[in-house]
Amino acid sequence: REVTLPGADKKPVAGFIGSGELPDAYPKDIPPPPGAEVKTSIVVPGQNGLASFLSSSSRDDVLAHFMKELQAQGWKVESEQNDKRALVKAAKENRTATVNISEGKDGTEIVVTFQQS
Repeated sequence: REVTLPGADKKPVAGFIGSGELPDAYPKDIPPPPGAEVKTSIVVPGQNGLASFLSSSSRDDVLAHFMKELQAQGWKVESEQNDKRALVKAAKENRTATVNISEGKDGTEIVVTFQQS
């Protein structure tokens, strides 16, 4: 649904908050893993946003998906991981994105954040 949110300069801007599906304003060049369930999304077009997903794929498969797909979309990416989570950091033009991937009790939990710099 469309909502009014505070923008970077504190002025109100139109944004989108939802669950179950991604809003049209979600960046097309940050593709979620196939079959992942959209849990929540908050997007301010042209500024920033967040989306969370739940996947039945393993953490390693989700990490491989984001590394491959972000690079294919022109992002410069790097990753780091430990026993509990994986992190992907990406940059493209004047935008950045971060993907946190962790194993949860119901599957692999994914949180994507993105912003204009």
